[in-house]
Amino acid sequence: MKSYLLSALLAGVAGMAMAETPGPYVYGGAGIAFGKVDQGKANADAARYLGAPNVSSSVDKDPAAFKLQGGYGFGGIFAVEAGYVKTRDYGYDVHAPQVAHASADVDIWNVVGVAKIPVANGFSAITRLGVASVRANGSGAIVGLSGRKTGLTGGVGAQYDFDRNLFINTTWDTYATPSGSKLGNIVLWNVGIGYKF
Repeated sequence: MKSYLLSALLAGVAGMAMAETPGPYVYGGAGIAFGKVDQGKANADAARYLGAPNVSSSVDKDPAAFKLQGGYGFGGIFAVEAGYVKTRDYGYDVHAPQVAHASADVDIWNVVGVAKIPVANGFSAITRLGVASVRANGSGAIVGLSGRKTGLTGGVGAQYDFDRNLFINTTWDTYATPSGSKLGNIVLWNVGIGYKF
């Protein structure tokens, strides 16, 4: 009985997966890039730069982010995507006693493999794994926030298909930031809308 139920479940999932037509798709969206400047490392740099034994600081964290992805689905549960993410500024202000400001926005290029597991009634669970090139673009001489790093990226999410073409999704993706940039790793939450051609 158990083996029969398992076989039926696998057959149902396979049938739903293969119902998708192979082809390209695109989606874009907006969200929040959870992360912030590492205050400890930034304060140490600021203290050396200003010649001050102690500094106090504040940070602007979790800026808005924008995402654009293009992909190709193979007709089953697997797809491959490439895309671009842009964040607004992470900010850092130091008081020692003069006020100085530094900031950094982030550009991310990524290539990922995607597994889309049908659940029910147009809903699917998504897992993503791939490689991302992360570039932090710093401004302000008081601390070094710039840098570039290429590393693994991964994430999970969900998708709802309105029909064979139009869909919406939400994803959580992680990106490792350059160590020299003094930005903590970024977790991007995004809501997007897309179209299958």
